[in-house]
Amino acid sequence: MTCRFVEIGRAHVDYAFARSDDETVASAAPEHWRRLAAGKRFARDAMLELAAGGLLALMLRELGRRFDPQALRVAGNGKPFLPGGPHFNLSHSGKFAMCAVSTSPVGCDIEEIVPLEDEVLRQIGSIGEWTLAEARYKCGAGAAEAVRVEAPAGYAASIAADAAADPAMERGGVMV
Repeated sequence: MTCRFVEIGRAHVDYAFARSDDETVASAAPEHWRRLAAGKRFARDAMLELAAGGLLALMLRELGRRFDPQALRVAGNGKPFLPGGPHFNLSHSGKFAMCAVSTSPVGCDIEEIVPLEDEVLRQIGSIGEWTLAEARYKCGAGAAEAVRVEAPAGYAASIAADAAADPAMERGGVMV
């Protein structure tokens, strides 16, 4: 796992990708994600859930953030969050999970590039356009700006953040 970052407006967002079959990442998944994975009908979906949760735990550790899995809460819309921050968002598709972490509201989306029917393409434009829209939606902030980021081969990915975020940005767990 390699953490990368992108600036969106005044928001700083760290992000990373992990393969669903990466046992190191999956073994880091907190209990919340283990329960979610256990409830999945298909093994592939369970592996993606574990990869997403493990990726969050490893990223927070790499960024120097204390992560108490017991503090994890789930909002009414089903989005997990940590009271007091940092903000994070997860996505998974195909064989990859994605995690984005920021001091401001953030959304991310990764999608495997697959052939689409003409009708679907007319509605969404492209997989890349879809990831931009999905990341904005998941961010939930009115001032969300989205950018496409480099994704693993065969995938498209985007990140959205509150562009009007507090100008204090976090870099590697240190406020600057």
